Amino acid sequence: MTLDDIELRALARRAAGGDTRAAEDLVRGFHGHLIAFLYLSTIPPDDIEDVAQETALQLYRGLPAYSPDKPFLPWLRSIARHMTHNYWRTKARKDRRESAFREHVEHCLEDEQHAAVLTDLSGDRLKGCIDRLPENQQRILWLRYRTGLSAEEISKQLQRNATAVRKALSRMRQALRACIESPTAEPAPQGVET
Repeated sequence: MTLDDIELRALARRAAGGDTRAAEDLVRGFHGHLIAFLYLSTIPPDDIEDVAQETALQLYRGLPAYSPDKPFLPWLRSIARHMTHNYWRTKARKDRRESAFREHVEHCLEDEQHAAVLTDLSGDRLKGCIDRLPENQQRILWLRYRTGLSAEEISKQLQRNATAVRKALSRMRQALRACIESPTAEPAPQGVET
């Protein structure tokens, strides 16, 4: 049941006075108008009812401030517009949080995969690749994978920035992986300790 503006104003006046039956009729009366507005506001179909419900609650809370001599539908649309902005703002924040979390998980998984390859530092091929690294990079690898220090702990010990240590570790893992997977990689000479 979609009501016209005059009927909605009368129901709003009664609902503001505490008439719960009028409040229920008011919501049923503007529901069609509200759904159409939200649909045109490009709210995804799965979320329209949720936004409509939030809008109805906000409207109900604001009924004491509504002036029945003013048109009801523009007032309804202004509340719906505000709730639509809230919806998109919340969705954007959620998307950013999910994206950041996804990147963090991917980074952790990548670190785990590389760590699994680098944990066994006794492999001949890996030893040969590590031996080709500059001494300062070998030390960082040693601190990370043999002693188990975190990037922050390594940065303190070497008096470097933790972000720089993480980036260096990432670059070294990539270089070592490429070296190990390369068909031309030579194993370390037997008996040589790194």
